[in-house]
Amino acid sequence: MTLNAINKEIESADGNLHTAYGGIYITSENMKSCATLLTSCEDNQEILITPYLINLEEGGTYELLYYQFVIELLDVPQSYFLDFHPQNALPKEIVDNIKPKAVIPNGDKALLANVLLEYLAKMDAMSFEADRNANERLKNAKLFYQIF
Repeated sequence: MTLNAINKEIESADGNLHTAYGGIYITSENMKSCATLLTSCEDNQEILITPYLINLEEGGTYELLYYQFVIELLDVPQSYFLDFHPQNALPKEIVDNIKPKAVIPNGDKALLANVLLEYLAKMDAMSFEADRNANERLKNAKLFYQIF
């Protein structure tokens, strides 16, 4: 199964948000299913996971740009994570919980799934307080994702 086929399967799963403009936002649960499917992915591509807070009742979509996560499969002997710059001005919640990028050896699909599941678990545990307080419509927003 290719990454493109996995994306299509996950995007068509029940519970996702489909907008009138063709946008598809994936639930946290469906993202966890994506991690499982990635273990059988035949191609090695960079994956960009972009999270969003979306208020389903009042409307409003907010891209959580600084919470994005890149997973890159490369010909490296062992995996590693890239950190945020030490003098960044990001909220402590981001810096203490997630990394912006993981580099994983080409053949280690199990690690790929585990890294994604760990990221999703940390995202599920976050409050996004700084972002929610910036806009009243984000107070009751739910977490969704897109895969690029």
